[in-house]
Amino acid sequence: MPEKHAAAEFVNLFPTEDIPRIVQNVQNCCNSLARISLYETENNISKRLYRQICQLPEYRRGPIVPLWESWTVNLTELDAEITGRADILFLCGGLETYFLIEAKRLYVTYPSGKTEALVTDYINDGMMRYVTSQYASKMTEGAMLGYVCNGTVPVAKYALSAEVDKQAVKLRLAENGAWQESALAVAPPVDETCHKLDNRDFTMYHILTKV
Repeated sequence: MPEKHAAAEFVNLFPTEDIPRIVQNVQNCCNSLARISLYETENNISKRLYRQICQLPEYRRGPIVPLWESWTVNLTELDAEITGRADILFLCGGLETYFLIEAKRLYVTYPSGKTEALVTDYINDGMMRYVTSQYASKMTEGAMLGYVCNGTVPVAKYALSAEVDKQAVKLRLAENGAWQESALAVAPPVDETCHKLDNRDFTMYHILTKV
C-alpha cells in the first residue's frame, strides 16, 4: 500500500531578502514625515509617505512595486476574494506576493481637544488583520507602522508592549514571541512580535515614528 504523504508545507511567496531594504526605506522616508496640521488624518500621512517612497529610484525599475490603498485578494481555483485594502503594499510578481505595511495613528488629539492613545485600535484593527490572515495569507512577514502624533515613541512602545502581553492569546503569540527588538538589519532597530498561525509562523515588524 503506498505511503501517505503529509500535506505540503507552507511556501512563503515574498522574497524575504528584500524585506530589510523595504523597512529601511520606509524608516528613511519617515525621518522627514511631519504632520501638516495637528489633526491630520492617518490616510493623508500615509499618502505623503507613499509619495516619498515612490521617488526612490529602485521602485521605478522594479521588480518590487509600492502601491497605496491597494486591494488585497485571496485567490482560489474558483474565485478571487477581496480581503481588504492595504495602506502601503510592496507587490512582487503576483497578486498574492507582497509585503504589506498597515499604518495606525497613536496618541491622537482631536479638534474637540480630546486625546486618545488608540493602542487597542493598533492591535484590534491592525495586528489582528495579519493574525486572522485577512492580510498576508501567503506570507510569513508583515509590518505595522505607528504614527506617534503626541507623546514620545518610547511611551507608545511601552504601552503597545503591555497591551500585546495582555492580549497574547488572541494575538496567538508564539513561545518567546512577545514584543522585542528585532534582529532585522535596519537602523535604527525596529521591534517585532512572532505569532503561531494555523499553517505558518508569522513575524510582525513594528515601525514607530514620531510625526
